[in-house]
Amino acid sequence: MIAKPPGWPFVIVWSALALVIMYWASVPFWYGVEMLLAVVLVGLPLMAYWALRFALAADRGGITGRAGRCLAPWLITWATVVALAYNAPFALRFSLSAPALGAYAERIMERGPIHYESCEWAGLYRVCGGGAEHGSLDGVPVPGSAGFTTTEWAIYSNTGFAWHPGAVPQETADDIYVRIVGDWYGSRGWDGW
Repeated sequence: MIAKPPGWPFVIVWSALALVIMYWASVPFWYGVEMLLAVVLVGLPLMAYWALRFALAADRGGITGRAGRCLAPWLITWATVVALAYNAPFALRFSLSAPALGAYAERIMERGPIHYESCEWAGLYRVCGGGAEHGSLDGVPVPGSAGFTTTEWAIYSNTGFAWHPGAVPQETADDIYVRIVGDWYGSRGWDGW
């Protein structure tokens, strides 16, 4: 068995790692530390295992006819790096979720603040709570604005989205904003790495 290159179970695990990394990159502020840990703690041992199996199979002539299986981890890695370079995971997830996020922001503007413990799905994001965004350090809410946090599977963070029509949100010592598209901004609060 060790004379064969890694099989489909290896490719499936490698693909799962790539999908988890792209999922963590599908938010306005990447989970960079978690992504790095996944690569170091899971990706590097898997690649060492692949190299060992490949070298042993090459010595015994077991590579013929299995080029797709041997190259699959490299193709998956290349596709993941290209997707991350173009921020494709976030662009896809946000564009699919934008109508639902807009409806959630409109609900905040119409009904007022939503309690943080009230979480629901808005598109492909799980959103929690929300209220009017503040446009400056004086604490005065921006009319027609809305901000809310998002939660991700297995990770707690203080990140989310802000809708600021006609106004640029003011960063503070605790809050950072990045423009996404139009009047949408990604927000990160005090607990960012």
